[in-house]
Amino acid sequence: MYFPRNIRYINRRKNSLKSPLQLLYFVPRPEGVKDDQSIPILFDWRPQGNYLASSNGTISVRISDRYGEIFDDFNAPEKDKFLQWHKDGDYLAAVGSNSPQVTMYTVSIKEANEIDLGLATKKTPVMGKHQRAITSGAFNDKGLLALGSEDATITISNAQGDTVNSFGCNAEPEDVHYVKIFDEFDKNLDEYFITAVLSKRTLMVASALGSDPPVNLQFQDKYGNIKKCCWYEKGHVLMAFENGTIVCLRLDRTPDKSQEMFSVKDFESYLSDLSLCLEARMAICIGDNCIKVRHLDRLSELTSLVTVEDDQKGLDKVKANNNGSLLAVTGKSGTMMIFLTKIPIIGSAYRDKIVYLSSLNKVKIHFDGDRDPIEIDVRVEPSHLSVSDYHIAVVTNNRAWFYELHTKSALSAKHTDKAQVRAPVSAVA
Repeated sequence: MYFPRNIRYINRRKNSLKSPLQLLYFVPRPEGVKDDQSIPILFDWRPQGNYLASSNGTISVRISDRYGEIFDDFNAPEKDKFLQWHKDGDYLAAVGSNSPQVTMYTVSIKEANEIDLGLATKKTPVMGKHQRAITSGAFNDKGLLALGSEDATITISNAQGDTVNSFGCNAEPEDVHYVKIFDEFDKNLDEYFITAVLSKRTLMVASALGSDPPVNLQFQDKYGNIKKCCWYEKGHVLMAFENGTIVCLRLDRTPDKSQEMFSVKDFESYLSDLSLCLEARMAICIGDNCIKVRHLDRLSELTSLVTVEDDQKGLDKVKANNNGSLLAVTGKSGTMMIFLTKIPIIGSAYRDKIVYLSSLNKVKIHFDGDRDPIEIDVRVEPSHLSVSDYHIAVVTNNRAWFYELHTKSALSAKHTDKAQVRAPVSAVA
């Protein structure tokens, strides 16, 4: 397995805001990697779960839990170029660079199988529509396929392979995307638009089925090249530019009336990646060895700022899990960091002691007076906590663990007993 098992659990970040990120664990770069070598990491969070699939471009894929413990690993036939979970989280697909096969991993039985795309799929011909290589594409929820090509054209085809629309671009279209825009006065009326990035400087917008020519939206020269576009509801797009600027644009049904809603220069040296977590309303951006999190509905509000100095070559990619509680960040030399963005508020107090959850499976005890606090690893994720003169109770579901407090020669705590009841515990005192 390419990933080292000796992950480090450290917490030495420079946090300046009220909602800092907490590092859960750190995976060093693979052994044998030279200092000047860049190792791109592919990774994807399992939907509705806390498993993270990752690969460093070799034939190995690792699936780990939120603590960094390896759930399973498997080999793909070729170096991975694509890694993604099925929307229900039951399967994981890994695609090699030159292979006609897809490695399909089934979580329930921990088994990986190779599927030949030529035998397993029904092919719909879309040949002869482009004179040069197809470089980008997207489906909408009505089954229409938009394809962008090096020949500077975009075609739209239905499920039968028939061309329903096509139009030319000023340059090769990249990052082709469908955007649904609702009518301002009638929410039952909607229209699909096609967007694409041209020459890394322009955002092209065209009606998917209309006859109007595409509209090219220009941005200020000082922004530099477009690094990434992240679309979300009501025609909003958050755009990251290489020089460190973040711009929010709202697309109008009349594209040339689209408005720039927000802009900020977040980084001075470089910007690597931008990612959104819609459920948690988070916009996460990395660059200048920093992670910055903004509230998606109040972009001027910076909720977290963390300095990361564990990768000498700088940061590369970032993505949160579905509920935004966990954040994965990779470095250009092949490192990976998993951060905790929020901790459940669980605690208890008794006389001169306060106990509370300080991390996913860590409990901290504060004492009245000059005594230093202590932190213990409880090995589970508590749902309830309680403290007495000499014990701490840690409850998860229908089980309780008891820890004895020692306060004579040195402040410490040790596990003493475990209890189990028939039904989940709802309170403890």
